[in-house]
Amino acid sequence: MGIHDSVSGKTIGFYHLIVSGVFFELIEIYQYLQLFN
Repeated sequence: MGIHDSVSGKTIGFYHLIVSGVFFELIEIYQYLQLFN
């Protein structure tokens, strides 16, 4: 049970990192595009 919890925890952390990274990139792209509008 403990091993399964640590594995799912790492998977959730990994996806959280990807999602927050993509979200951050979208914000930067949006701000970048605003400079030209």
